[in-house]
Amino acid sequence: MTGAFLAFSLIILSQKAEVPSSNALRPEDFKLRSANRLLPLVEEAVAIVNRVLATDIPVRLTTPGAEIGRPGVATVPVLLVRPDGARFSDSTVALATPEFRAIVVGETGFENFTHAVSDQRGYTASIASRDLLAFVLMHELGHILAGHRGAFWDSQTVDRDRLNLDASLDKTHEEEADAFVAAQMNGALADTGDFDRWMTTMRVSIALSELSFNLAAIRRVECFGCSVLRDIALFWDRADSHPNFEYRVLQLNHRIQNNQTSKSLLEEFETVRRLPHGASSPIVANP
Repeated sequence: MTGAFLAFSLIILSQKAEVPSSNALRPEDFKLRSANRLLPLVEEAVAIVNRVLATDIPVRLTTPGAEIGRPGVATVPVLLVRPDGARFSDSTVALATPEFRAIVVGETGFENFTHAVSDQRGYTASIASRDLLAFVLMHELGHILAGHRGAFWDSQTVDRDRLNLDASLDKTHEEEADAFVAAQMNGALADTGDFDRWMTTMRVSIALSELSFNLAAIRRVECFGCSVLRDIALFWDRADSHPNFEYRVLQLNHRIQNNQTSKSLLEEFETVRRLPHGASSPIVANP
């Protein structure tokens, strides 16, 4: 099974839509251990998200100790943590607590994720980690603004008894957070009067396109024939809380790119996903 479905350590620690302004929160406030190796990357990703966001969004991301520089703008801290062998092991990627409002990034988990979906194989594109992280932070901010719980977890191990195509409130929340990302990015790409914002968003858009391409390539190459045989472990949802990750990325990418390539990737996946259980796909994989 491909490692492309490794999700990374992003935890939303807020469940209410009203976000207070605070730069004082630290990982130790959650009994987690601070990490610093990827801190420059987190700071870059935070700056990217803040550049992409529309001016009418009254919230900006910040790292501990940073100043947002805009009076009246609420802040959401982004905290970087390392494994502690308990709440955060090397593979722990999801943890939610309703007491605080913040986004927590697991250093090891994010590294595992980028290793799984980027240029480690020779047939996948190299994705800029800062842009990939910016996309994820924007998605999680969408959860916060809507008052949702948000979390990613390691779904590399597949429980076939839990595979499903059922609708759920949690899946709807994931789709709404993705819609927030699409709305912010499409708005920024349409803002041709602000070249810096446009170019920053274009880089994130390219990263998302590369991610959708890589996930499809990994599935085709590492599970050759799976599209034809329709292994539901690759096409169905792995739990009740999240839609299939590749499907989500393909949908989001098409909402932003809206071109023939993004359409073809999405339609191929949907064709197999919608077949009756046990049916063979008419699609021939073409790595």
